[in-house]
Order: sequence, then structure tokens, then C-alpha cells
Amino acid sequence: MIQGGIGARRRCFVLVGLLLSWVWVATGCPGTLSDPDAFTDDPRGNPECTQADVEALFVATCGSSNCHDAVEPAGQLDLASADVASRLVDVNSIAVGCTERVLVVAGAPESSYLLSKVDGSSDICGLQMPVVPPALGDLELTCIEDWILGLEPPAIDGGIP
Repeated sequence: MIQGGIGARRRCFVLVGLLLSWVWVATGCPGTLSDPDAFTDDPRGNPECTQADVEALFVATCGSSNCHDAVEPAGQLDLASADVASRLVDVNSIAVGCTERVLVVAGAPESSYLLSKVDGSSDICGLQMPVVPPALGDLELTCIEDWILGLEPPAIDGGIP
């Protein structure tokens, strides 16, 4: 009788764990584009991958509820509101162990932690984004990279970059 009680308790814990896992996946960041055709051309051949394109990409793949929305953004990082560059350029990560990393270094995608987080680099803290598959594709990553390349560094002291 005691052994049957332990088995039932164990099954209960397993069922609760499975249910919580399903709820997490079902409510997580969906990571899909509403207009994937907008990203079918290689941005390197078309340098018009603009801030509006990147903002639309972030809203579609990162800006849902329970993720990086404007209301309660995960990691205090709002990727859904307009003018996302103002919240990314020269802003340090708050991820434990990576606070020295800058989210976006204008003109330098190779130094931009945000790009490392979405391309699955091995030097990130925590998980690759988006957490819920699918990961961003090559065209989406290239669009973000080209957008970062086109950003101007913020002006320092008297408007001199």
C-alpha cells in the first residue's frame, strides 16, 4: 500500500511537470513572421533592410506577450515598441555573466551581443533566442546584421561621433 502511494505520487509529479512544460511551450515566444515574403530577398543585395524592417522582424519573432513586449518585457528588453535602436545601441546586457556585453554596437555586428543571442553563438549567456523554435533564418540574421552595419554611432560631446 505504501509503495502504491509513492508510485501514484510520482505519476502525479510527472503529469504536473508535463503539463507545466506544455503550458510554457504553448505560451512562449512564437517566433514566426506574419509576412515571410518580406524577407525573401538577400538584404546584402538590397541595402534597404531598414529599421522598420528590423522592428517588424522583432515584433513578429520576439515581441509577443511573455517575451520582449512593451508591457512586461523579459529581461527588461522591449523589442516591440518603435525606435528599438534607442534601446539597443550602446546598451549593456543585463544577463548574468554577460553584463559587459553591448547589445548593439553601431556599425559592428561582430561585436553586437544581440546578434550572438539570435544566431546561436557559443559565447552567449543563457539560451539562444527566440527560445521557442524556429530559430531565425539566414535572411533574417543577415537583415539584422546589415541593419547594425548601417547604424551610426551615437554622437559624443558636441555632436562628434
